[in-house]
This record gives sequence, C-alpha cells and structure tokens, in this order.
Amino acid sequence: MSDLSGSPEVGTNKFIITAIILAFLIILVRTAWLCDDAYISFRVTENFVNGHGLVWNAGERVQAFTHPLWVLILSVLYSFTQEIYFTSIILSILLTLLTVGIIGFRISSSLGSAILSLLILLISKSFIDYATSGLENPLTFLLLTVFYQQFFSRKISLVTFFVLSFVAALAAFNRLDTLLLFLPTLVYAYGKVPKKMGALVGFISFLPLTFWLLFSIFYYGFVLPNTYYAKLHAGVASSDLMVQGLVYFVDSFKNDPLTLLTIVVSLILAFKSKDWKIFVTGLGIILYLGYVVKIGGDFMSGRFFAAPLLGSVILLARRPIHLTVKKYWSLLVLIFAVGVIQPDSNILSGDKFAKDRQWDVPKSGIANQRALFYQSTGLLLSKQNRGLPNSPWYRRGLEWRDGNEKVKVAGAIGFTGFAAGPNVHIVDQNALADPLLARLPAYLKKHWRIGHFIRLLPKGYVETLQSSYNVLADSNLAEYYDKLGVLTTGDIFDWQRLMEIWKFNRGEYDHLLESYLASMILEVNYSDINSPKPPGTMWKAGGTYEINELGIRIHLPQVEHQEFLEASIDNNDRYKVKFINGTVPGAECTIEDKLIPSGGLRVDTLAVPETAIENGYNAIEIYPVSGDDCYSVGHVRLFSLEKTGQLERNNGKVK
Repeated sequence: MSDLSGSPEVGTNKFIITAIILAFLIILVRTAWLCDDAYISFRVTENFVNGHGLVWNAGERVQAFTHPLWVLILSVLYSFTQEIYFTSIILSILLTLLTVGIIGFRISSSLGSAILSLLILLISKSFIDYATSGLENPLTFLLLTVFYQQFFSRKISLVTFFVLSFVAALAAFNRLDTLLLFLPTLVYAYGKVPKKMGALVGFISFLPLTFWLLFSIFYYGFVLPNTYYAKLHAGVASSDLMVQGLVYFVDSFKNDPLTLLTIVVSLILAFKSKDWKIFVTGLGIILYLGYVVKIGGDFMSGRFFAAPLLGSVILLARRPIHLTVKKYWSLLVLIFAVGVIQPDSNILSGDKFAKDRQWDVPKSGIANQRALFYQSTGLLLSKQNRGLPNSPWYRRGLEWRDGNEKVKVAGAIGFTGFAAGPNVHIVDQNALADPLLARLPAYLKKHWRIGHFIRLLPKGYVETLQSSYNVLADSNLAEYYDKLGVLTTGDIFDWQRLMEIWKFNRGEYDHLLESYLASMILEVNYSDINSPKPPGTMWKAGGTYEINELGIRIHLPQVEHQEFLEASIDNNDRYKVKFINGTVPGAECTIEDKLIPSGGLRVDTLAVPETAIENGYNAIEIYPVSGDDCYSVGHVRLFSLEKTGQLERNNGKVK
C-alpha cells in the first residue's frame, strides 16, 4: 500500500481517498431519510415559492425555521423541481460529499490522517444521521470545512480575514448559533490585521447576515426566529436546562460513543498544542459545547454534536500520524468494530432499519430520530412510499386539506402541516410556528420534553383564528394579541407597524402578558377553602373551585408543619399536590384517580412529605395531571397526627 505519510493528493493515495468518498456515497444512500421537523421548513419553502411569503401559516408572518439560508436554497431548487423529497436528499448528499472531499484532499496532512478522519465521520451516527435529515446540517458541514481549510492553509491577511468572515457570516445566516464555533478564530484573525481596515472588512463580509437580520425585524417584527421564544423562553429554570444539557451528553455517549470520544481527544490535543490556530479552533468547539449545555441540548439524539465533531475531526486531520503501522491499523480496526457493534450502526443500515420496532420516547425526552422516521421517509423505501412520508401524521394532514375546517390544532406539525397545505391554519401547541403561544410560558406541571414545550390554548384563541375576530376571553391577552397582529398580519409598509415593532422589542406590552399569566392560576386563601365537602358533592356545586390545567394555589396564613392533608377533588382525575415555602423547591405527592359509585367529589387524605414538614410550607398547589379536562377542588384541610392518633404514614400515603 502507498506510504501513509504521503500527501493524499498524489497518485495511489488520491485513488484511496476517492474510494473512501465512494463508501460515503453508499452509506449516505443507505441511511438517507427526512425528519418530521424538516417538513416545517418544507412547508415554508412551498408557501414561499407559491407566493404566500416566507411563512408557515399563510397570511401570518412568523419565522418558524432556524436556518434561513437553507430555506432560501431549497426554495430556489424547489421552484425548478416542484418536488421536495428527492431535492432535499440529493442536495444534502452532494454537500456532504463535498465536505469529506475537502477534508480528504485539501485539509488532511497525510494519507494516514485522511483515512483516520474520514473513517470517524463514516462511523459517527451524529454526522451520518444528520447529513441527510432534511435539516441544515450538511450546509453547515460544508461552510465549516471551507472555513477551516482557508484558516489553516493561508497566512492571515486582510483578504484571508475577509474570506473567513464571509464564510462565518454565511454559516450564521444558515444557523445563527454556529457563530460560536467561529468566534474565537475570527477574534484571533482580527488580531493579525490592521484594526481599522479589519473592522471595515469584517463589516462588509458580514453584510449577508446583517441584511437578513434587518429583513427579519422588518418582515417578521423580531430579529430572532419564533423558535427562540418557543424553546428558550418557555419558563424552564436555567439550572434544569443545564441538567438536561448534561443528559444530552450522556445520551450521545451511550448511543454514539465515538463522537464524544473524538471530540474529547481532539480538544486535549488542541489545548496541548503550541499552535495558536489549533488552540482557538478548539476554543470555538468548547464555546459551542457550553452553549449546548446551557440550552438543554435537543430532543434529537446527537444532532448538536455533528458540527463540533466535524471541527474536531478537522483538527485530527491536520495532525501527522505518530503511530507505528501496527498501532495505526489496530486503531482503524477498533474504530470500524465500534461502528459495527454500536446501536443502530450506519454500516449495517438498510431498508429494514428499525422496521417493526416499537418506539416510545425515553424518559430523557431524547430520541433516535432516524430510527423513529426511517420507515416513513427512508430513501431506500422511497419507491414503496412514493416519495411521501408513510406516516399517520402525513395522512392526517391530507384529511385536513380535504376537510371543511380551516383551523386545526396539532403537536407534531411537520408532516401534517406540509400535507395540509396553505389553506389550513395549524395552531402549533409546541409554539414553534405560533407567535402568541411562543410568548406564553409552557405548561410544565407535567413532565416536559426538551424542544417540546406544550402551551395551554387561551380561551377563545381557536375561535379567534376561525372567525378573524378577537374573542379571547382575557382582556389583557386580547389587547396583546391585537398589538401582535399588527406585526404578523398588518400592512407590512404601514408606519404604525414600524412603531409597534419598536414597542414590542422594547417590551412595552409585556405587562399585558404578565397580567394574563397572573390570572391563569386560581389563587385562594386557606380560610376560604377549608370547609369540608362530603363525598359525592357535584364537581361544580356552589363552594367548589373549578380549575384549569395550571391548578389552584392555596395561601396559608402562616408557615405550617402539619402532617396530613385532606382534600375533596373530582373523582375521576389524577392530581399533584405541591407544598411550597417561598423560593424553596416544593415537595410533591400525588392523588391518584379513583372512581366512586356516586360520582362527583371524593375525599382523600394524604401524608405531607417529610421534607415539607421539616422545612415548613406556606402555600399549597393542586393541579391535574390527567383526567377528563373537567377539574375541581372542593376543600383542603390540614391536620396533625397528634390530633387523630389513628393515621399512619406509608410512603407518602395514609393507611
């Protein structure tokens, strides 16, 4: 075989790299698929090409996508092909092959480095899964690779700084948060050029991104996409998001160990290096990984590790191989073996991938998306599926398209929204595509899933969309919605609209939301709710409290340490009870659903959790977690063991 230390651009070495790229083509074809979320962008693409604007719901200017450059490129291609399935997959494969070609032929320092680096990418589930998911990842891959190829191969000058800044701007235009990967490198490059000219060059090179952000605030009314508000302003505590972010790392290590191991090894070598270019590249990867932790990761297993993995592989490709031939080949065999035995192997994937597998979203909320959707959208099954998602969600959308109702509510909106077409307005309960719901906190009483923060529909919201008249029940929310509607549906060139954009982004209408949110949970004093109600009392009888999903908060006159709680609640529902002491995290217990022959309210006695007794509590929250959507609390009464002498504690329950 050719010398592993030789350049991959010459002779036999060039043939070997070409063969590896051909292997990538085979694997990409065998694993190619599209995810449900990609069809959110596809609906925008179809609307744009057909004259409805860059919108998800026709007639409502909302940026429901996070990758504008990707959407625009797809729109150009779709305008010619009038077909999105093969268009997106072929584009993704071509961009990915360009990426690995640049790494193999232009970035790698030797044939040995090229083979090692490309094999890691071929084995990595994170890289291969999102090379053809219909999302923006392959374009990010190519831009990131071009950036590093220029950075490592050229001496820093004003021309080089312009090229680097321009490519970074395009990558941020493609997905804004990837700018973190480039930031330390751009700062380093700026330090190598004259400051005034460098600032001017940087400003000019970032004009594509600047124009988009200006367009975004003019067209949509906000700089950032709607998904930013839906996902990062859902009301989840920062500490909880960070814990979930760490869970995201654990999930990746369990299902795709090579990806994280490669990133770690590459970063260790980068920070040991005396080369500042390598060091600042590693710093960008660290910065991005920190961001992933901060936002809680993602529900798509491995997706947010694909770009930092690529950066790490490029760092490895730059390094010469300091291994004996025996150790080098042993390493390659080990990596290949990991690729074969790891869960849902890329190498072994085919048209039977994940077939007949029963999938439930795990408790972490992080799912193997390719396994979930491959049988619905896999390229090898495209003839069988006629290039359409073989999914009940897609079929539901077709039914909606042919139906008479023009406003529908959905959670998973990708397949459904694309199939439903532009004449059906879909209310997205996860708020990714809904401007009002995105600005309301999520319903977090139940177990929340990262990236899927469900909102409660305000009373009158669906009726408002159906009738085009504002019939929202809450006057504060109704006023807020009217103001928001000026941005999303008003005359785009109206000067009054520009003033409303200014006011919204200054937070001048936030008080309306705050007033609405304050009214959503029912607040009562203990003295008003502690009169016992007998079992069988009608759930809406006088003196009972009808509640929504957010429940009821009962304020106690003082800090209590009593050991038992008696409550009458609607008999066929399940409730959570939380004991609160100021800002101290509340202890919880559950009232299970239990039918009683007479119907109406039933009376339950609960043991207050030990931690609540120890810390004390000055408020009690009761909220439903399942049932018939008709929820009621009759009374709540506290008492202590000393007063009864008859009750025993048993794991938070009473016997």
